[in-house]
Amino acid sequence: MTETSPRRQRKRRHVKRLRKAKRAITRRKLLAGMAATAGTLVPATYAVSAPYRFEINTVDVPVKGLPPQFDGFRIAHLTDIHYGFDIDTERLRDIVATVNALDVDAVALTGDYADHGRENIDGVWPELMELEARHGTYAVLGNHDHWADEALSLEWLSKSGFSLRHSARAVEQDGARLWLGGAGSLWSDHVGIDKAFEGVPEEECRVCLAHYPDTIDEAYRQRVDVMLAGHTHGGQIDLPGVPKFWMKNAVRNREYTAGLYKAGDASLYVSRGIGCYFVPVRFNCPPEIAVLRLRPEMPALVPAAEAA
Repeated sequence: MTETSPRRQRKRRHVKRLRKAKRAITRRKLLAGMAATAGTLVPATYAVSAPYRFEINTVDVPVKGLPPQFDGFRIAHLTDIHYGFDIDTERLRDIVATVNALDVDAVALTGDYADHGRENIDGVWPELMELEARHGTYAVLGNHDHWADEALSLEWLSKSGFSLRHSARAVEQDGARLWLGGAGSLWSDHVGIDKAFEGVPEEECRVCLAHYPDTIDEAYRQRVDVMLAGHTHGGQIDLPGVPKFWMKNAVRNREYTAGLYKAGDASLYVSRGIGCYFVPVRFNCPPEIAVLRLRPEMPALVPAAEAA
């Protein structure tokens, strides 16, 4: 058995699950379900127009051991663009211009940039390379980047200068350091968190970029203080009162749908992403550009009775 065989087997199992989910959730069923609820929930037109109305969400992320010099450090988090499906060049340029206008400290990209095909890989990366931030842009790949063309995606990741795959870089500010590192896509690559943060001083703070939220629950020895992830699209279609049963094929832990979570001592942020998959529709789940503001994690207050 070759070294990559287990990885390929996991990828095949994942693809089979996705295909099974597609058979179970047809476009007709999804659209019929939305039409049945739209009259009492929101105007029906919102279901179709939602993919083009992205939100800019600023979220305070508690970080254990964050140096005071990085209190308020702002990271724009972009993920799941799926260029070539419902996002075209004009739309992508609008998104890049919006991020650049935010004047953030860093930009984090967490995968699924192209939906499929070499032409979309070649189309999306030159636009992403226009992103600007004081301390740079950093990126890892997602499953669709590997599936579209792994070699070409890795080539562009390297050419961009954004790559954090299985590696980490230090950002320095006022004499303190914050480390940004990257994991491989869970089902298509080696996770490699230990390799990424190898050699990073134990006491220094680490932010890890990953595509799959489940990455935070994988086995690794190196400490991670914050993980940024995507992949879920927030469920993409959120019918109130209806469980997101389609999420079982996207993540193992279905709690990791969207937003800020605590996983042990680490904070996890899962973005709803920008693009769509399978159907060019979002319902009650608008795309987002997340602006993550790092904050020192405050120690839990001890009740006076216990302190005494």
